[in-house]
Amino acid sequence: MTRRPNLSNALLTALSLAAFTTGCKVDRTSCEYRGLPEKQWFEDRDRDGFSNPQVFLFDCDQPVNANGEPTHIETNPTDCDDLRPSVYPGATELCDGLDNNCNLAIDDGLVFQDFWFDEDGDGFGNPQLQTQACSAPPETATVPGDCNDGDAAINPIAVEICDGLDNDCDALVDDDDALPLPDGGLDLSTTSEWHPDADMDGWGDRDSFVKACDAPPGTLADDSDCNDADAEISPDAQEICDGIDNDCDQLYDDTDDSLDLSTQTEWFLDEDADGYGVPGTGFLTCTAPWYYAQNDEDCDDDDPLVLSGTATTWLPDADGDGFGTGTPSAPSCTPPDPTGWASAVAGEDCDDLTLEINPGAVEICDGIDNDCDELVDDDDIWSEDGGVSVESMSPWWVDADGDGYGDLTQGFLACAQPSGLVDNPNDCDDATAEVNPGQLEICNGGIDDDCNGPADDNDPGLDLDAAEIYVRDFDNDGWGDLDDIIRACIQPDGYVLNFGDCDDTNPFLTLPTTWWIDTDGDGQGAGIPVAPASCFPPDVGYVPYYVGGEADCAPDDPLAYSGPEICYDGIDQGCDGLDFDTQGTCDLDLPHTCDAAQLFVPLLPEGQEIEGDLSDSNNVLDPGFTGCTAPGQASGPEEILPVLVPDGRTLRVEYRIIGGDSALYVVSSCFSAASCLVGDNDRGQNGSFETVEWLNDQGSDQVVYIVLDSNDPSDARPYYVSIELLPVP
Repeated sequence: MTRRPNLSNALLTALSLAAFTTGCKVDRTSCEYRGLPEKQWFEDRDRDGFSNPQVFLFDCDQPVNANGEPTHIETNPTDCDDLRPSVYPGATELCDGLDNNCNLAIDDGLVFQDFWFDEDGDGFGNPQLQTQACSAPPETATVPGDCNDGDAAINPIAVEICDGLDNDCDALVDDDDALPLPDGGLDLSTTSEWHPDADMDGWGDRDSFVKACDAPPGTLADDSDCNDADAEISPDAQEICDGIDNDCDQLYDDTDDSLDLSTQTEWFLDEDADGYGVPGTGFLTCTAPWYYAQNDEDCDDDDPLVLSGTATTWLPDADGDGFGTGTPSAPSCTPPDPTGWASAVAGEDCDDLTLEINPGAVEICDGIDNDCDELVDDDDIWSEDGGVSVESMSPWWVDADGDGYGDLTQGFLACAQPSGLVDNPNDCDDATAEVNPGQLEICNGGIDDDCNGPADDNDPGLDLDAAEIYVRDFDNDGWGDLDDIIRACIQPDGYVLNFGDCDDTNPFLTLPTTWWIDTDGDGQGAGIPVAPASCFPPDVGYVPYYVGGEADCAPDDPLAYSGPEICYDGIDQGCDGLDFDTQGTCDLDLPHTCDAAQLFVPLLPEGQEIEGDLSDSNNVLDPGFTGCTAPGQASGPEEILPVLVPDGRTLRVEYRIIGGDSALYVVSSCFSAASCLVGDNDRGQNGSFETVEWLNDQGSDQVVYIVLDSNDPSDARPYYVSIELLPVP
């Protein structure tokens, strides 16, 4: 292949013909031989699709390398850097210091931010050396504030230490930066302890210190002063006898071998403890030993009343109690006579004829000044010489209500009875004069009047004359018999206040009454009452009043009499020929004649069928049903049948109503509220069959009521009802 970038095609053809005519070998691969035009090819060394306009060649074929990969292209001779694939016209400008898009601008269009040179690499830059770049230059930081960029340990987040440097760059050094973070932040572990020298004796207080880098004014590094309030006490002071550790070695007075012995005192044996010692028994020490005195002037160390040879006078002691009175003798170590004299130092006797009365005696409650202090009994309680003997005083208690009985919690000792106090502490209520041990227990709502613990009926000492009289009422008619009475505060069970019951075994015979003849023996009389009123019948066959307040409607029939109907009990109450009520409300939540307790509830055999019509206008009731009008239901008549459903059994009611708008309900104890329904509220229309089933899962046998309801009272409609209890599954 021949590459001649500057020769024309004509010249190339001529040269080829010349070679052919001269016998030269022809290159059959050349563009000339193949008759192909040459093209200008630009080098694309970085293969980014853009070529170098400065490097090109001419050839009819696209130049390739040894691997057959193109090295030149014809197009886009606009690459400004053919050695970097990321640099070409239209490329995305990168933050790399190059003109990536060949628009003659470096890093244009990028966001530049501030950087500060960080020589020590601690993450904080020198605020004086700032630059801007689209990415962090080497050895720079995004945060300024380093006050020493040659030391990585110094920066705004460093901890201040005692080294004379501003470690945290807050312009505060050492102790000036001792405030808590964030205002300061001195590391106290680098500080020293400095002890106050308040007495300025050159020694620091061992019990107090402050932590700082440098010594605050008035402080020392020393901590050996044991009393920084006294400049005479310090480690270099002299120990003396004063009860103080003068030289701070934790020893004082005689226990310290550095004691100044010239400060000790000589003490003399004083076995009788009269304050005078025995000559020749002295020795030096700081503090007085037991039974030693500071002098050696005792005349007799076996007698505490013999003090000194020059200061003791003697008084005549007629009663021999050791205390005298009268004219004193001349001072001497011994009395004028072995008996009948007492030392004047002991004090003067106020009654020298009574052995028990003298200045050394104890005041007792007897109306006498026993201790010669001119105070008698209670007046001597608070005296300095010891007061009155507690054993001789009596206890007294506050009597706030003045009933003669005191409060046990407020007692005092005294010789004579103080005003407002008594010698009895047994009052249980010292605010009420009517309550104390001297009172009688009465009925007054549980108050313990006599303070013995129990109250009212529980107190065996109850004043029965003040209690109510109750009589026994055996028949519970509110009247009792005087043959059995009891007195009590609260009415006992079975007892009443009313008395005079004619017959306490008959609740219908209370007070004297009139009597009626009871011919059929059903307990209800008829005819003309017998007068006057009496507790006893005039003869056999008389009763005290009409049962139910009416005369017997069937005087000769024991199974019929006047009164409310008790349904299905076999007796015709009301004498209407029926054993059930035709006029009741059937609302079992209200008082009425056929209430739930009186209803006769049959246990129906399985598969029982009942037929009839819904209308009661013919006054003919179907077997087992009770006719009445149920409140809140339709205006037409209803018929009701109570049924007992054993626990766990299912009641099934199948019915058919011919024509009209009628319904069948299965309800619990009320007939008007929808919440009482226990079965489906189905209505039979135009001869359709309907079924209601109810499972008794209440845990006990239940009585429910089957209600047949017609909305048209004027039209009797026949129905068919089948009631059965389904077998246990």
